[in-house]
Amino acid sequence: MPDIHIERRHALGLPLARQIARRWIGRLESDFRLQCRYEEGSPNDQVAVQGLGVAGWVVVNARFLQVQLDLRFPLVALRSMIEQRIARELDEELDGHAAPPDAPKRRAPAKKVAAKKVAAKKAAPKKTPAKAAPRTPRTRKP
Repeated sequence: MPDIHIERRHALGLPLARQIARRWIGRLESDFRLQCRYEEGSPNDQVAVQGLGVAGWVVVNARFLQVQLDLRFPLVALRSMIEQRIARELDEELDGHAAPPDAPKRRAPAKKVAAKKVAAKKAAPKKTPAKAAPRTPRTRKP
C-alpha cells in the first residue's frame, strides 16, 4: 500500500489535464529533485516517479489525477508534510476547474483530524492517582 495516495477529480478533459499535469510534474521534479518519465496513453497517461527515498506514479485521466507514492527512510517520518504540500500544489494547479457533480468530497487534512483527537483527549476526564497512606517512621527496639 502506498504511503501517499491523492486523487483529485476535475472536468478538464485529457488535453488540458495533460498540460496542467506536465506543469505540475515539472514543479515536482525541481522542488523534490525527482526524475519523472511521462508516458502518454489513450485513456490514461502514466508518469513514473523516482527519487532519493521516493518511488511511485501519477495517473492523468480526462476525469481525475491520481498520485501514488511510496516513501523510504528517512522520508517516512515526513509523510504528512510531503502529502500536504503535494495536495496543496495539485489543488493550486486545478483551481477553478470544477469537478463533476458525482465526485467524492475531499478528505479533511490530517491536521484537522489530529486537532479533533487532541480536543477529545483534553475533554476526557483525567484520572487522579490514589493518595498513598502516610508512612509511619520505624523505631528501633532497644
